[in-house]
Amino acid sequence: MVEILLATYNGEKYLNQQLESLKNQTYKNWRIIARDDGSSDGTLKILKEFKRNNPDKIEIHLNNTTKHGPMNNFCELMNLSKSNYVSFCDQDDFWIATKLEKTIKLMKKLEKNFGNLPLLVHTDLIIADKNLNVMFKSMIRTQKLNFSSTKTIKQLIVQNCVTGCTMMANRNLIKICGCIPTGAVMHDWWLAIVACAFGKLEFLDESTIYYRQHEANTIGVTPLSCGIVKKKRYLPLFVVKRMVVRFFQIMGIFKVRHFYRLYRLLSPKFWYHYIYSFLFCDCINLLTGGQFAVRKEIKQTLNLTFVQSEAFFKQYRKLLNFNQKQILKRYGTLFRGNKITRIKNLIRSGYFKRGFKRKLGQIFYI
Repeated sequence: MVEILLATYNGEKYLNQQLESLKNQTYKNWRIIARDDGSSDGTLKILKEFKRNNPDKIEIHLNNTTKHGPMNNFCELMNLSKSNYVSFCDQDDFWIATKLEKTIKLMKKLEKNFGNLPLLVHTDLIIADKNLNVMFKSMIRTQKLNFSSTKTIKQLIVQNCVTGCTMMANRNLIKICGCIPTGAVMHDWWLAIVACAFGKLEFLDESTIYYRQHEANTIGVTPLSCGIVKKKRYLPLFVVKRMVVRFFQIMGIFKVRHFYRLYRLLSPKFWYHYIYSFLFCDCINLLTGGQFAVRKEIKQTLNLTFVQSEAFFKQYRKLLNFNQKQILKRYGTLFRGNKITRIKNLIRSGYFKRGFKRKLGQIFYI
């Protein structure tokens, strides 16, 4: 039996299609555990209608407290699950009919080879628009991710390569995960690191779902990004205009009474930030199509990976081997010291993401 964990929140627009795709699975030994996070639309009505027509195929749980968000919603669903195999399901996607059949087949093959270890199987996805028209046939290749099955903690603490809505986990992985801490970035990333550290993480190189992109996505997809939504390309004229306006604002030309601002022109710190932020970074934006237009978000993403690795070390320090402990400890040291020291540590240690632009993002904003 495969339990499909379905997290819902205001998903009436696409939920019927997703439920229909689950009904059409060629592998029939499944049931849905749905948990609604306080929807204010017709989501609950759709779930209850599905239960009336398929009473043995779904159980519905409600969150009557404050909104938990997708990660905590899935954590609650993991606690509610009892089956040996668990699949994770988003409300707005569309499963290809053979998804469960092919995933469970690979999972059972892994069990023969690795016994009772914590196991995680994940697959590729078709990126589609809101009407399920194909945008990209393979998300893994579009985003230039590393989909080899020889994952290491060193790779996974820096960059996630597992998409939650394609995952299937065995009971041992769900048990060892227990309660996912608040330091985790997302449940899929956390499960991937746990499976890699204590069991086996396996990739099925086949697209098994249509990953729908629409205006209400919690997490979207871009062809290649640093983990954030890609902004529009800067135009050279706009860059020059912004630099000139900012320069004169700081000089106080637009506010003549603020003469004290002129003093800043004598400060080396001012010139460093001006050259770095408004000349160097904008040139990089031109070369990379606006990849680094949102510096704060990239810095925040890097910081979240550090917080997550620290939380992982805290939770599993008794189970980790010496080498794994050293990898996690060394990653934490990358964020110490001044800018030059951090860049040196990053280059020496090799904790790099996959993809040239992502590596640049790490170097510039660590």
